[in-house]
Formats: sequence, C-alpha cells, structure tokens
Amino acid sequence: MNPAVLHLPDALTRLAPELVDVELPDETRADCANCPLAGQPFLRDVRCCTYEPALPSFLAGRALLRENAGSARVRARIRKGTGLTPLGIQPDPAWSEAYVQRRETDFGRNRDWACPYWVEGPLSCSIWPDRNAVCRSWHCKHTEGFRGHAVWVAVRKLAAAAERRLAAWCAEVETAPEGTDEAAWVAYYTACARRVENARDEDLDTLRDSEIDALRESLAVAVSGLHAAIPDILGVEVKAVIPRGEQVELVGYTPWNSAVFPRSVFALLAQFDGDRPTGLAVQQACESEPSVDPGWVRVLWDIGVLRAREAGDVATWGFGGADLTPETLMERFDRSD
Repeated sequence: MNPAVLHLPDALTRLAPELVDVELPDETRADCANCPLAGQPFLRDVRCCTYEPALPSFLAGRALLRENAGSARVRARIRKGTGLTPLGIQPDPAWSEAYVQRRETDFGRNRDWACPYWVEGPLSCSIWPDRNAVCRSWHCKHTEGFRGHAVWVAVRKLAAAAERRLAAWCAEVETAPEGTDEAAWVAYYTACARRVENARDEDLDTLRDSEIDALRESLAVAVSGLHAAIPDILGVEVKAVIPRGEQVELVGYTPWNSAVFPRSVFALLAQFDGDRPTGLAVQQACESEPSVDPGWVRVLWDIGVLRAREAGDVATWGFGGADLTPETLMERFDRSD
C-alpha cells in the first residue's frame, strides 16, 4: 500500500475504497526524511510544514487517544482556543489570512508558520498516522510529473470529501461543546474518533452521495492516465521563465518541479502551436536550431510546460504574450534577464 494512505481510518476507506484499491504513484523524489528542497529554498527544519491543516474531528480525536507527542500537540492547539468547531480544529484565522497574502514568498521559508503539530525529526509530524487529506497528498516533486500531480489532486479531493462527510455525521450524532473548555473539546473529539472507528456499513451507506461517487471516478480516471503516451497535439503553458546565466528555468505546473534548459529550448517550444503534430514540431525545431534535443519533449511534458491541447489553442507564457516566433521569445526573455 502506498505510504500516503497508510493508517487511514477503516470507515474512510470503506467510504472511498479507491484510496487504497488503486495503484498510486510511488513518489520517491518527495522523500520527507531526506527533503530535496531542504536548505534551498525551504528551511531545513520546518520545510513544507509551514502550514496549518484543518484537522477533522475524528482525526483529532484519534490523535488524542494515542497519548503520545501528537496527543500533547493537539491538546496544546485546543488550549489556544481558536478554530474549535464541531467539524474539527480549523486553522488559526490570523494565520489563514497571512497565508493567503504571503504564501508565494513564505511557504517553506517562514519558521513562524510552523505547523502546530510539527516536531523535530525525519518526518517532523507528531500526528503522522492521523494527518488530513492535504498533508497526505501534497508532494513537492512527482515521479510522473504533471500526471502524478493530477492523481494526487484527485486523491486530495476524494479524501477531503470523505473526511467532511464523516465529520458532519459525527456532528449530527455527538453533542459538541460550546466555548473553549479543553476537557470538553477533548471529550468531544475522542467521541467522534470512536464513532468513526465503530461505524457500521449501514451508517456509511447514508453518507455516500453524488460528490463522492464522482470523485471516486475522477481518481480512477487520473490513475489510468499515468502512463499514457504523449499526445500528438501539444501546446505550451509556461507559468514562469527564470534566467539562469546562459540557460533558462521553465516552470510548468509547480515551481518545485521545474527544469533548466539551454535558451535554444525556445526554438522547440515555438513549434508547438496547438495545431502542429509533435513529430513535425520536433523535426522543424531541429532543422531551425541544431542544438535542440528531441529528449526535451519528455521533460517538458513531465513538468507540464507541454500539455495536451485542442487544435488551434495558443500558448500561455508566464511573462505574458502568445507570440511563438523563436526570435521574439528570445528578445522577450532577454528583456526579462
């Protein structure tokens, strides 16, 4: 079983069996114990744990019942008194506001944003078996590139929906406290954990809905596309172009899984206009610029710079503009250098 879905509550996997039944990518490049981004650009200690997850009631309760370092961290978070709801422990409002405003610059780089459940150590998570859908599914790098990312987005959406349904069910059958009394919230969240642990099939049948059914299907579709061949028609989608001396870093679906190329990569990208077949685009690029490497297509596809396109679609560039002339692209890049 994929490590990301180990320790999920049995009721959650019965509600969304695809989470454990389908073969999820083995993300060996996103090794939390040996973080590939630690030190640059992330801080070595907190790394991507500069984020406060929403902890569903039954997961908070399960962590509390373990009576370990995670239990102590959850109790400390409850004592803070913010975000305590019948559905679970929501992120601190002040942090949430700051995250929206500064996540592009501070995520992974602001120690003050350390997760309240963070601890020292290889995994740095005191509630690792009880972490939520976001923490289970987020990876800085993907072995299958953009297609792997799509699978984990589908995992996140399905697991989060199942978490919401179970938390809502708990709120309906258990009585949540009012105020901020620590003991009362501990008792409520642990009751929710026991409720989910003892959920019967007939209970879960009432929780299934069209949203979960659709998300189960979406995950299956995403997994089926993991090893699909590169489409014959591709277009360009560049979110950022970063000068690297005589080379250029291109960002596609995420800044954490980008790639660096010689500037002649523009001669290749210029041929992908959303209409020209891949083979012809590569041939014409090599004829116009001998230093073009046909192997770049696979890398550009993996990082999401080259994506499936309908005929006639135009390119999207991180610096604006849709002119696919190699000379114009080079001029535009030189101006941004």
